[in-house]
Amino acid sequence: MASGHNPIFKALHHFKVEEVGSNANIVTIEETKTIEETVNLLAQHRITSAPVVSKEGAVLGYVDMLDIVQHIVKVSPDEWCISHDLLRSLEIAGRAIALESVSDIINASGRDPYVPVYENDPITEAVAHFARGIHRISIVDRQGAVKHSLSQTDLAKLLTEELKKSPSKHISEKSVKELGLGAAAPLLVGESQTVLEALKKLNENSVSALAIVHHHGKLAGNFSATDLVGLYRNQLPDLLVPLGEYLNKYSEKSLTPITIRAETSLLEAVQVMFESHIHRVWVIDDEFKPVGVVSLTDVARFIETYVYE
Repeated sequence: MASGHNPIFKALHHFKVEEVGSNANIVTIEETKTIEETVNLLAQHRITSAPVVSKEGAVLGYVDMLDIVQHIVKVSPDEWCISHDLLRSLEIAGRAIALESVSDIINASGRDPYVPVYENDPITEAVAHFARGIHRISIVDRQGAVKHSLSQTDLAKLLTEELKKSPSKHISEKSVKELGLGAAAPLLVGESQTVLEALKKLNENSVSALAIVHHHGKLAGNFSATDLVGLYRNQLPDLLVPLGEYLNKYSEKSLTPITIRAETSLLEAVQVMFESHIHRVWVIDDEFKPVGVVSLTDVARFIETYVYE
């Protein structure tokens, strides 16, 4: 972790996890719930992951939307099935989602494992986990009982205040480009490609979101695992419709992507993500083409490793 040469890290280190995490009762999923029921439960509470518990209340692990994506891709029809036996293949995939237990896919993607932190741990303990790509952490007492949760959004809320203060201000005012954020090219998917193709791309690249582009390359939207809201068994054929059509039906806000420029300051980028309740923003050029992406995971990694010269 970063040390005394990182003023942002030093400022955060004084906060305890219990001061930053949500005081709302944590949402848990019973191990007997089906995958379809789990999708709808996560959508209902507007969260992307939750701990799965046994009948006795013991935490068995975490399940997130990427685990569900991996399973849907696994059981969905391949190209041969689509062309030769479409309806039957989709029915089989639908039954797999509607009938299989959530306990069978706990941490299937390996992206969001169950990670507990103690109530009195410094928030920087959680920053280290967020820097690894974990989106939600359980806050436990000394007996290991889950009390509350801490999300990347909770961290963003704290940062919107702390980044305005001296001595962090001289860093937060720098552009994301100056700080080396948003430089990697984002993964793209065409708006005319199917939902199933997009899910496979998410799964194969172990990413949480794709930038949707028009045929001329301009940003058209955002597709992430959370856009699976509304995916019911009797609607499974929607996996074969174009992304634009699917999002217009189930997640219209994803067709209005949140963007920044390479010149946008770190503080502005974090504020945009917090206020919009999102985990990433697309970096666009003057032609509105996506050239990068900045996520809260990137911000957490920056905080953990940055050393001020």
